[in-house]
Amino acid sequence: MILVTGADEIKGIHIVVNLLQRGAHVCVANIDSHTLDCFLDYYGVRHENISYADVDFSDYQSIADIDESSPLHGIDVIFHCADTDIISTRNVVRLAQQKGAKLCYVGSAEAIGTAEHGAMSDEQTPWQPDSHRSTYAKQKFFQEMEIWRGIYEGLQAVVICAGIAIGPTSRLGRDAHIMDTIRTSKHYFAGEVGVIDARDLAEIVIDAINNTNCIGERYIAVGHNAKCADLQNVFADKLSTLRPSSPSKIGKMFDRIFRKNNELDEVHTYNAQKLQNAVHHDFRSIDDTINNVANYIKNNETDYD
Repeated sequence: MILVTGADEIKGIHIVVNLLQRGAHVCVANIDSHTLDCFLDYYGVRHENISYADVDFSDYQSIADIDESSPLHGIDVIFHCADTDIISTRNVVRLAQQKGAKLCYVGSAEAIGTAEHGAMSDEQTPWQPDSHRSTYAKQKFFQEMEIWRGIYEGLQAVVICAGIAIGPTSRLGRDAHIMDTIRTSKHYFAGEVGVIDARDLAEIVIDAINNTNCIGERYIAVGHNAKCADLQNVFADKLSTLRPSSPSKIGKMFDRIFRKNNELDEVHTYNAQKLQNAVHHDFRSIDDTINNVANYIKNNETDYD
Protein backbone atom coordinates (compact mmCIF):
# COMPACT_ATOMS: atom_id res chain seq x y z
CA MET A 1 0.00 0.00 0.00
CA ILE A 2 1.22 3.49 -0.89
CA LEU A 3 0.29 6.56 1.17
CA VAL A 4 0.06 9.99 -0.48
CA THR A 5 -0.29 13.11 1.64
CA GLY A 6 -1.41 16.33 -0.05
CA ALA A 7 -3.52 14.46 -2.61
CA ASP A 8 -5.81 17.48 -2.86
CA GLU A 9 -2.96 19.64 -4.19
CA ILE A 10 -1.41 19.67 -7.65
CA LYS A 11 1.66 17.53 -6.91
CA GLY A 12 -0.24 14.92 -4.90
CA ILE A 13 -3.13 14.74 -7.37
CA HIS A 14 -0.83 13.77 -10.22
CA ILE A 15 1.16 11.30 -8.14
CA VAL A 16 -2.09 9.53 -7.22
CA VAL A 17 -3.19 9.51 -10.87
CA ASN A 18 0.12 8.05 -12.04
CA LEU A 19 0.22 5.42 -9.31
CA LEU A 20 -3.30 4.27 -10.18
CA GLN A 21 -2.36 4.17 -13.86
CA ARG A 22 0.45 1.80 -12.88
CA GLY A 23 -1.98 -0.45 -11.00
CA ALA A 24 -0.77 0.45 -7.51
CA HIS A 25 -2.96 0.43 -4.42
CA VAL A 26 -3.07 3.94 -2.98
CA CYS A 27 -4.26 5.41 0.30
CA VAL A 28 -4.83 9.18 0.43
CA ALA A 29 -4.90 11.11 3.67
CA ASN A 30 -7.45 13.62 4.88
CA ILE A 31 -9.54 14.18 1.74
CA ASP A 32 -12.82 12.74 0.48
CA SER A 33 -13.41 10.86 -2.76
CA HIS A 34 -15.18 13.78 -4.45
CA THR A 35 -11.98 15.84 -4.31
CA LEU A 36 -10.20 13.50 -6.73
CA ASP A 37 -13.12 12.39 -8.89
CA CYS A 38 -12.89 15.08 -11.58
CA PHE A 39 -9.14 14.56 -12.01
CA LEU A 40 -9.44 10.78 -12.23
CA ASP A 41 -12.19 11.21 -14.81
CA TYR A 42 -10.17 13.74 -16.82
CA TYR A 43 -7.20 11.40 -17.06
CA GLY A 44 -9.41 8.36 -17.66
CA VAL A 45 -8.33 6.58 -14.47
CA ARG A 46 -10.59 3.98 -12.89
CA HIS A 47 -11.85 4.75 -9.39
CA GLU A 48 -10.39 1.55 -7.98
CA ASN A 49 -7.42 0.59 -5.83
CA ILE A 50 -7.82 3.72 -3.73
CA SER A 51 -8.70 4.08 -0.06
CA TYR A 52 -9.13 7.06 2.24
CA ALA A 53 -7.81 7.68 5.75
CA ASP A 54 -8.23 10.46 8.28
CA VAL A 55 -5.15 11.01 10.40
CA ASP A 56 -3.92 14.00 12.38
CA PHE A 57 -0.25 14.17 11.45
CA SER A 58 0.26 17.01 13.93
CA ASP A 59 -0.48 14.55 16.76
CA TYR A 60 2.15 11.86 17.22
CA GLN A 61 -0.21 9.69 19.26
CA SER A 62 -2.50 9.27 16.25
CA ILE A 63 0.51 7.87 14.38
CA ALA A 64 1.54 5.60 17.23
CA ASP A 65 -2.00 4.22 17.60
CA ILE A 66 -2.32 2.92 14.00
CA ASP A 67 -3.45 -0.72 14.15
CA GLU A 68 -4.47 -3.47 11.74
CA SER A 69 -7.90 -1.90 11.21
CA SER A 70 -6.42 1.27 9.72
CA PRO A 71 -5.83 1.70 5.95
CA LEU A 72 -2.36 2.94 6.96
CA HIS A 73 -1.41 -0.37 8.55
CA GLY A 74 0.12 -1.97 5.47
CA ILE A 75 1.89 1.00 3.88
CA ASP A 76 5.39 0.43 2.54
CA VAL A 77 5.90 3.67 0.57
CA ILE A 78 4.96 7.25 1.45
CA PHE A 79 4.86 10.26 -0.87
CA HIS A 80 4.76 13.31 1.38
CA CYS A 81 3.49 16.21 -0.74
CA ALA A 82 1.32 18.15 1.69
CA ASP A 83 2.22 21.73 2.59
CA THR A 84 2.19 20.94 6.29
CA ASP A 85 4.03 22.31 9.29
CA ILE A 86 7.32 21.01 10.63
CA ILE A 87 5.74 18.89 13.36
CA SER A 88 3.47 17.11 10.88
CA THR A 89 6.44 16.37 8.63
CA ARG A 90 8.36 15.05 11.63
CA ASN A 91 5.48 12.70 12.37
CA VAL A 92 5.32 11.52 8.75
CA VAL A 93 9.00 10.60 9.13
CA ARG A 94 8.15 8.75 12.36
CA LEU A 95 5.35 6.90 10.58
CA ALA A 96 7.76 5.81 7.83
CA GLN A 97 10.26 4.64 10.45
CA GLN A 98 7.55 2.82 12.40
CA LYS A 99 6.34 0.97 9.29
CA GLY A 100 9.76 0.45 7.71
CA ALA A 101 8.42 2.32 4.68
CA LYS A 102 10.38 4.22 2.04
CA LEU A 103 9.64 7.94 1.94
CA CYS A 104 9.70 10.37 -0.96
CA TYR A 105 9.52 13.95 0.25
CA VAL A 106 8.22 16.22 -2.52
CA GLY A 107 9.39 19.60 -1.34
CA SER A 108 10.14 22.88 -3.04
CA ALA A 109 12.96 24.44 -5.04
CA GLU A 110 12.51 27.41 -2.73
CA ALA A 111 14.48 25.39 -0.17
CA ILE A 112 17.44 25.69 -2.57
CA GLY A 113 19.83 28.60 -2.20
CA THR A 114 20.17 31.43 -4.71
CA ALA A 115 23.33 31.26 -6.81
CA GLU A 116 25.46 34.37 -7.20
CA HIS A 117 26.15 36.40 -10.32
CA GLY A 118 23.16 35.12 -12.26
CA ALA A 119 24.24 31.46 -12.22
CA MET A 120 21.74 28.61 -11.92
CA SER A 121 21.21 27.12 -8.47
CA ASP A 122 21.92 23.44 -7.92
CA GLU A 123 21.55 21.00 -5.03
CA GLN A 124 24.75 22.28 -3.39
CA THR A 125 23.90 26.00 -3.49
CA PRO A 126 23.88 27.21 0.15
CA TRP A 127 20.52 28.31 1.51
CA GLN A 128 20.39 31.49 3.60
CA PRO A 129 17.40 32.20 5.88
CA ASP A 130 17.65 35.97 5.41
CA SER A 131 14.88 38.56 5.38
CA HIS A 132 14.56 38.22 1.61
CA ARG A 133 13.24 34.69 1.99
CA SER A 134 9.48 34.15 2.12
CA THR A 135 7.85 32.46 5.09
CA TYR A 136 6.98 29.58 2.76
CA ALA A 137 10.62 29.10 1.70
CA LYS A 138 11.74 28.96 5.33
CA GLN A 139 8.98 26.50 6.15
CA LYS A 140 9.98 24.16 3.29
CA PHE A 141 13.65 24.37 4.22
CA PHE A 142 13.03 23.34 7.84
CA GLN A 143 10.56 20.64 6.79
CA GLU A 144 13.29 19.20 4.60
CA MET A 145 15.62 19.13 7.59
CA GLU A 146 13.21 16.67 9.24
CA ILE A 147 13.65 14.32 6.28
CA TRP A 148 17.44 14.51 6.55
CA ARG A 149 17.22 13.76 10.26
CA GLY A 150 15.30 10.61 9.36
CA ILE A 151 17.84 9.67 6.70
CA TYR A 152 20.68 10.03 9.21
CA GLU A 153 18.73 7.65 11.46
CA GLY A 154 18.50 5.04 8.69
CA LEU A 155 15.30 6.04 6.87
CA GLN A 156 15.22 5.14 3.18
CA ALA A 157 14.16 8.43 1.64
CA VAL A 158 14.53 10.66 -1.41
CA VAL A 159 14.26 14.44 -1.33
CA ILE A 160 12.75 16.11 -4.40
CA CYS A 161 12.97 19.92 -4.55
CA ALA A 162 10.34 20.65 -7.16
CA GLY A 163 9.87 23.78 -9.19
CA ILE A 164 6.43 25.30 -9.69
CA ALA A 165 4.23 22.40 -10.76
CA ILE A 166 1.81 23.21 -13.59
CA GLY A 167 -1.22 21.08 -14.38
CA PRO A 168 -4.95 20.64 -13.73
CA THR A 169 -5.73 21.22 -10.08
CA SER A 170 -8.07 22.75 -7.56
CA ARG A 171 -7.36 26.15 -6.05
CA LEU A 172 -5.76 24.46 -3.05
CA GLY A 173 -2.04 24.75 -2.56
CA ARG A 174 0.77 27.14 -3.36
CA ASP A 175 1.50 25.89 -6.88
CA ALA A 176 -2.12 26.37 -7.90
CA HIS A 177 -2.09 29.87 -6.46
CA ILE A 178 1.09 30.83 -8.32
CA MET A 179 -0.24 29.28 -11.53
CA ASP A 180 -3.45 31.27 -11.20
CA THR A 181 -1.48 34.46 -10.60
CA ILE A 182 0.54 33.88 -13.76
CA ARG A 183 -2.52 32.80 -15.73
CA THR A 184 -4.91 35.60 -14.76
CA SER A 185 -2.74 38.67 -14.18
CA LYS A 186 -3.40 41.57 -16.53
CA HIS A 187 0.22 42.68 -16.13
CA TYR A 188 3.28 40.72 -17.18
CA PHE A 189 6.01 39.76 -14.74
CA ALA A 190 9.69 40.33 -15.43
CA GLY A 191 11.03 37.32 -13.59
CA GLU A 192 12.15 33.82 -14.52
CA VAL A 193 11.16 30.70 -12.60
CA GLY A 194 11.75 26.96 -12.60
CA VAL A 195 8.65 25.02 -13.63
CA ILE A 196 7.71 21.39 -14.18
CA ASP A 197 4.73 19.64 -15.72
CA ALA A 198 2.83 17.96 -12.87
CA ARG A 199 2.71 14.76 -14.95
CA ASP A 200 6.50 14.80 -15.33
CA LEU A 201 6.93 15.37 -11.62
CA ALA A 202 4.71 12.40 -10.78
CA GLU A 203 6.65 10.11 -13.11
CA ILE A 204 9.98 11.32 -11.73
CA VAL A 205 9.21 10.89 -8.02
CA ILE A 206 7.79 7.39 -8.56
CA ASP A 207 10.82 6.37 -10.60
CA ALA A 208 13.16 7.91 -8.01
CA ILE A 209 11.72 6.11 -4.98
CA ASN A 210 11.97 2.83 -6.90
CA ASN A 211 15.63 3.47 -7.82
CA THR A 212 18.00 2.29 -5.10
CA ASN A 213 20.67 4.69 -6.39
CA CYS A 214 18.39 7.63 -5.54
CA ILE A 215 17.90 6.70 -1.88
CA GLY A 216 19.50 9.26 0.42
CA GLU A 217 19.85 11.82 -2.36
CA ARG A 218 18.47 15.31 -3.01
CA TYR A 219 17.31 16.34 -6.48
CA ILE A 220 16.04 19.50 -8.09
CA ALA A 221 13.01 18.68 -10.26
CA VAL A 222 12.68 21.47 -12.81
CA GLY A 223 11.81 20.78 -16.42
CA HIS A 224 12.27 24.32 -17.73
CA ASN A 225 13.55 27.67 -16.55
CA ALA A 226 10.91 29.93 -18.06
CA LYS A 227 10.29 33.64 -18.27
CA CYS A 228 7.06 34.48 -16.47
CA ALA A 229 5.95 36.70 -19.35
CA ASP A 230 6.35 33.78 -21.79
CA LEU A 231 4.23 31.56 -19.57
CA GLN A 232 1.59 34.27 -19.38
CA ASN A 233 1.50 34.61 -23.16
CA VAL A 234 1.11 30.87 -23.72
CA PHE A 235 -1.73 30.71 -21.19
CA ALA A 236 -3.45 33.65 -22.90
CA ASP A 237 -3.13 32.05 -26.34
CA LYS A 238 -4.38 28.64 -25.17
CA LEU A 239 -7.36 30.14 -23.35
CA SER A 240 -8.13 32.75 -26.03
CA THR A 241 -7.66 35.68 -23.68
CA LEU A 242 -5.67 38.88 -24.06
CA ARG A 243 -1.94 38.77 -23.43
CA PRO A 244 -0.70 41.05 -20.63
CA SER A 245 0.45 44.27 -22.21
CA SER A 246 1.95 46.28 -19.35
CA PRO A 247 4.55 45.46 -16.71
CA SER A 248 3.57 44.62 -13.16
CA LYS A 249 4.25 47.30 -10.60
CA ILE A 250 4.62 45.58 -7.27
CA GLY A 251 4.76 48.39 -4.76
CA LYS A 252 4.98 48.17 -1.02
CA MET A 253 1.27 47.44 -0.72
CA PHE A 254 1.50 44.40 -3.00
CA ASP A 255 5.02 43.26 -2.16
CA ARG A 256 3.97 41.35 0.95
CA ILE A 257 1.23 39.51 -0.96
CA PHE A 258 3.39 38.38 -3.85
CA ARG A 259 6.36 37.37 -1.72
CA LYS A 260 4.05 34.86 -0.07
CA ASN A 261 3.51 33.30 -3.48
CA ASN A 262 6.71 33.74 -5.48
CA GLU A 263 9.13 36.48 -6.50
CA LEU A 264 7.64 36.66 -10.00
CA ASP A 265 9.61 39.76 -10.89
CA GLU A 266 12.95 38.18 -9.95
CA VAL A 267 15.13 35.55 -11.61
CA HIS A 268 15.34 32.13 -9.94
CA THR A 269 16.76 29.46 -12.24
CA TYR A 270 17.84 25.89 -11.48
CA ASN A 271 20.21 23.25 -12.79
CA ALA A 272 18.44 19.87 -12.79
CA GLN A 273 21.28 17.89 -14.40
CA LYS A 274 21.74 15.67 -11.34
CA LEU A 275 18.14 14.49 -11.68
CA GLN A 276 18.53 13.89 -15.41
CA ASN A 277 21.62 11.80 -14.78
CA ALA A 278 19.64 9.68 -12.32
CA VAL A 279 16.31 9.11 -14.09
CA HIS A 280 16.90 10.21 -17.72
CA HIS A 281 13.47 11.83 -18.05
CA ASP A 282 12.16 13.39 -21.27
CA PHE A 283 10.33 16.51 -20.10
CA ARG A 284 7.17 17.68 -21.82
CA SER A 285 7.27 21.04 -23.57
CA ILE A 286 5.81 24.14 -21.91
CA ASP A 287 3.31 24.33 -24.76
CA ASP A 288 2.12 20.78 -24.00
CA THR A 289 2.00 21.51 -20.26
CA ILE A 290 -0.15 24.61 -20.56
CA ASN A 291 -2.33 23.01 -23.23
CA ASN A 292 -3.16 20.28 -20.68
CA VAL A 293 -4.34 22.90 -18.19
CA ALA A 294 -6.36 24.74 -20.85
CA ASN A 295 -8.05 21.52 -21.95
CA TYR A 296 -9.00 20.71 -18.37
CA ILE A 297 -10.52 24.15 -17.87
CA LYS A 298 -12.47 23.93 -21.11
CA ASN A 299 -13.62 20.34 -20.59
CA ASN A 300 -14.83 21.04 -17.08
CA GLU A 301 -16.21 24.50 -17.87
CA THR A 302 -14.37 25.81 -14.85
CA ASP A 303 -11.94 28.51 -13.91
CA TYR A 304 -11.04 26.52 -10.79
CA ASP A 305 -13.84 28.29 -8.93
